[in-house]
Amino acid sequence: MKNSQFLIIQLTELLNEVKSTLPPDDIKNIVEFIENNEFGVAYETLCTQLYEYNIQISCEFYEKIAFFGKLINIQPSGYH
Repeated sequence: MKNSQFLIIQLTELLNEVKSTLPPDDIKNIVEFIENNEFGVAYETLCTQLYEYNIQISCEFYEKIAFFGKLINIQPSGYH
């Protein structure tokens, strides 16, 4: 398994880049998932909320999302 500290840092950095665009409850839920090493659930929740709130992201941020998805073995359909 990947180093969980590395995954925590990577996922937290993703969240920090968009947290000003998400409701506090969604941020709280994602942080709780990260704290409990539920990286897949945190990642999928983040992606879902970006989609649900129709939040525009940059190509650079999309690449970061894709990279993290590959790190935790989530298929591209999970973040497209």
